[in-house]
Amino acid sequence: MMKQDKLVAALRLYGASHVQLTRAFADSLGLHSTDAAALSEIIYGEDRGSPTSPAELASKLAISKPALSACINRLEEAGHIIRCRESSDRRVIALRCSPSIYQHVDKFFSPVSARMSKVVEDNHNGSCQLTAPLLHSIR
Repeated sequence: MMKQDKLVAALRLYGASHVQLTRAFADSLGLHSTDAAALSEIIYGEDRGSPTSPAELASKLAISKPALSACINRLEEAGHIIRCRESSDRRVIALRCSPSIYQHVDKFFSPVSARMSKVVEDNHNGSCQLTAPLLHSIR
């Protein structure tokens, strides 16, 4: 097997693992996997210091506006997210996580985060500097 084939196979396995993790996260909250994926994107936005807009979320999830609206409504009704107006333009909405969701998120993702941090630490030979740009270009 060529090096590129091994890399593609590893990326597919990682992608499948990510899907399984999202489904397990969804199950742990009693959510549909699309809702869990939306919640994850909103969490990632907050982690980056940039709240997610509904338009950004629709683009990342590749779902229609009506499906997105229903998803946001379900997450808000469940108490997982809050719609915020943080701009002087009242039409602009930011999606933020409710404070109560973080305890569940931390409990669920802490083992995964610890494992990923260990893998990154163990690969200090510069492979991370090569891998990160590759992964960004694949997205």
